[in-house]
Amino acid sequence: MQPFSLNYENISRRLTETVIPDYGRRMDSTRLKQRGEEIKRKFSVLNSWPPVRLAEAELYREDVSQQDIRISRLSVPDFLTLLFDPYSRAQWDDFILKHADQAGNTSGPENDYRNMTGERSQPERPQYGEPAMPEAWRDVIAERQRQINTGRTPEHDDEYINGALALAAACYARQAGMLGTDCSVYYRDAVVPDIWPWAREYWKPSSPRRDLEKAGALILAEMERHDRAAARKNNEN
Repeated sequence: MQPFSLNYENISRRLTETVIPDYGRRMDSTRLKQRGEEIKRKFSVLNSWPPVRLAEAELYREDVSQQDIRISRLSVPDFLTLLFDPYSRAQWDDFILKHADQAGNTSGPENDYRNMTGERSQPERPQYGEPAMPEAWRDVIAERQRQINTGRTPEHDDEYINGALALAAACYARQAGMLGTDCSVYYRDAVVPDIWPWAREYWKPSSPRRDLEKAGALILAEMERHDRAAARKNNEN
């Protein structure tokens, strides 16, 4: 059974109303079952939802996984099914055992290589005889892929001409550097840095290791943005 109480007030109202338009209204058991089936059908086309809502779902999954680490092993569609379908939620443990990634991915959101459709998107393994890629590299690349999957595409990043990506990376790197490997209960309650370029709701410190992955991926995104801008300038000339 579910080991804690979900705070639905933390979920974006837009996300909630997208999944359950009549959320909050009283419904009998038959209507709830029908609603659960409708929700599951929506998840089959989740990758067609607006990127901002995908990002909100991803951020909330990361929050919930701090209370139950097994949540990090669910694809986003499965996570949302568990979140909004009362029948799945009533069978919390059984649902997670059935749907969680069985490939040994148990270390948290930082190693979740699933894209929004629930398919694996793990970076290619090195060819035989090549040196293995360090785990830290793989995790940064996986985080960059996760950002793209949640709507932070190259086209989206090109809008940040004021260095916002680099500033966000600096904030996460500084947060991780201040506490080293410490990850106390207070770590995730850190105040929003003055130079944080976006709304405070998007400031999501997790752990020193995880925040370094975010910082590394954001730096990659900024470098890629610079490269694209330079290429466009060369083409114009």
